[in-house]
Amino acid sequence: MQRITGNVYLSKRTVAIEGENSLIIVDPGYDAAVSKTKKGTSVEELTELSRIRGKPIEYIILTHSHSDHTANLPFYVMLRPRAVIGHYRNRCGPGWKINRTTTQKLDGVELELIPTPGHSSAGDDISVYLPQKKILLPGDLCQPQGEDYRNADNVSPVPFFSDGNRYLHSLEALLAKDFHLMITAHGDIYDAHRGRKALEVTRQTVTRIRDLATKLKRENPDETLDKIALWVYDTIAYERSFDPEALEARKKGNKHGNDFTRYDKPGIDSFLKQQSISRL
Repeated sequence: MQRITGNVYLSKRTVAIEGENSLIIVDPGYDAAVSKTKKGTSVEELTELSRIRGKPIEYIILTHSHSDHTANLPFYVMLRPRAVIGHYRNRCGPGWKINRTTTQKLDGVELELIPTPGHSSAGDDISVYLPQKKILLPGDLCQPQGEDYRNADNVSPVPFFSDGNRYLHSLEALLAKDFHLMITAHGDIYDAHRGRKALEVTRQTVTRIRDLATKLKRENPDETLDKIALWVYDTIAYERSFDPEALEARKKGNKHGNDFTRYDKPGIDSFLKQQSISRL
């Protein structure tokens, strides 16, 4: 576990914020659920922090409902927190539901909870901003995409998203925030310069996907959307110097499908489907 600054801690993918009398957890993670035990996991580390500091875990915030960020939730619910907070569309059933940007003071900690849809297909993404500390927790809205557009260094040449237009709007909202530190839902820590750059490269990649999808759909009106999506994907990968072998590996299927179809294609499809609707 890392102490990031003052009252903010990070264990694996989970952020803990220390209030006056309690702890606030952002994204429970999934490691304990996978291992079926708390031992050696973020749950053990944060419950130990709670014990040492003499402050119970009272609030749990969910940035979205994907299982790699929520599967540990039952371990924390057993501690009987005061509230589980999330977007009203979150399938994990938060008791405190967010449907618009709201500022709350939880146990002396001021938090801004911002709906930032676009990543999750449920439309349930929220980001958390700590104005006093100038810390931004964007959930999965920011996925490391390399230092610049020409050099992708993630597992995929494109970010994982479901609604391109809403995603771009959300990225603009996050770039408008004055933050000194950004911590993603996968535990990446950025200072202000690198964090802003990470958001900008993500935005640049998604904008390029939108523009390519629009152009290729317009130039090939009779081609299937699946074929055009593959053209967009291959072009982005080439432009971003993504490893060709890794690219082909993402397209290879098995009985469970493949990474391209599951993670990379939905965002491209969202732009192509929007183009098809606009032509009706």
